[in-house]
Amino acid sequence: MGIDAVPVNSQDGTQPGHLIPVTHFRLPVASRVEFLVRAPAPTVKVARLMTTNINTGPQGDCDPAGPSST
Repeated sequence: MGIDAVPVNSQDGTQPGHLIPVTHFRLPVASRVEFLVRAPAPTVKVARLMTTNINTGPQGDCDPAGPSST
């Protein structure tokens, strides 16, 4: 829906933003993203939003893959 509170595809102000379906999205450092998630089928027992492994180099943090925190 938005990146750092700006609706997607509306950065130049010439058009309203519209949703873009994605399965992966890489965020720049210290950014935020707003998104809609389709709920899984009622038969699904456990569903998790996962992060991938992010290694910011020898001077940064190494964040392992795992469930996202809120």
